[in-house]
Amino acid sequence: MVGDGFGGRGWYKPHNYQVGAYSAFTVCGDSNQLYGWGYNGNGELADGTTNPAVAPVAATGMKNIKFYTTGYVSAAIKNDSTAWVWGNFPNSGFSSPAQVLTNVKFADGGISHAVFVKNDHTVWGVGRNMAGELGNGTVSDSPITTAVQMIGVSNAVRAIAVGYLLNAATFILLADSTVSVTGSKYLFPGTSITIPEKIETLRNIIDIKGNAEAMYALNSQGEVFFLAPQIVTLLIQPKLLSPRQHHPLLHFLPIMMDCIVWRLIQIIMYMPGEKIFMDNWDVVIQ
Repeated sequence: MVGDGFGGRGWYKPHNYQVGAYSAFTVCGDSNQLYGWGYNGNGELADGTTNPAVAPVAATGMKNIKFYTTGYVSAAIKNDSTAWVWGNFPNSGFSSPAQVLTNVKFADGGISHAVFVKNDHTVWGVGRNMAGELGNGTVSDSPITTAVQMIGVSNAVRAIAVGYLLNAATFILLADSTVSVTGSKYLFPGTSITIPEKIETLRNIIDIKGNAEAMYALNSQGEVFFLAPQIVTLLIQPKLLSPRQHHPLLHFLPIMMDCIVWRLIQIIMYMPGEKIFMDNWDVVIQ
């Protein structure tokens, strides 16, 4: 299924935990209370403080949670399909959980903004919009605390918040298995995007994920593509990439194993070409 979050593998059983920006989260108990522990300098634990926690603390007002996504700016969807946001890095406008939308089915929190897909397949966003990452045709130095609708998107199944501040972008997986993007010049040098545009070279995509530095896309053949700034790409030796390079910054990661796992891929590089490994996996592809 396109955009199911598990690479189309319906047999996968998700686990109830999430690692955010130097913190971790889980939902417990009959009330589905969200708990967090770890770093809290931006209020990401939503306990009314900025104090770190070595043991789980309850997020204020965050009961009846059915989905949550964590970063410096975090978000949750309750059982009634309302969407809530918190986290205040850097001055994103949410020092404690606040409801921002209704009728929401998916959310993704990033470093400086959060995005949502509603049941009508439109995309909305809050937080910083310095690079046009909210896709409403504008840029702003001030945090956006009232959700704005992304222009021209009516068939979204997933949206992800990537990068931060002037380096921020939002990628949108559409029901036709294509991907659009709005935001940062950092990801697309020389291009200013404040309204979503399709990435024509990405087709048959069934899931997308991202982090502070890159976006990753999984297609129906089990191939993983990534889009990253040149500063990251230059650290990867050409021998580690497939000859198929459809975009200066879009590369195909060859599948070298009979079985890999799909989640947000974190590529850690020690020396150029010396060692690259991937960590922070989730769904097994067979």
